[in-house]
Amino acid sequence: MMLARRTMLHGLGVVASQPIGAARAAVVPGARPRVRPGDPRWPSPAMWEKLNRAVGGRLIKVRPLLAPCEKDADSDGPAGS
Repeated sequence: MMLARRTMLHGLGVVASQPIGAARAAVVPGARPRVRPGDPRWPSPAMWEKLNRAVGGRLIKVRPLLAPCEKDADSDGPAGS
């Protein structure tokens, strides 16, 4: 019983001492970082259009949740006013 506890605690110490990225890679092998709009690997508008045609025009362009606030960022009033 004591040996199993010691082995478990040792394993937790090894994982805790690794950088976050290394620990994540250990948990999810082959995982790639998320790509977001503006990143170099984000698909171009032409690639999105090609994908849209490939799925029969069923892609839905989503609008960022905070988009209304961004256009009002320069004003002093609340968003949407």
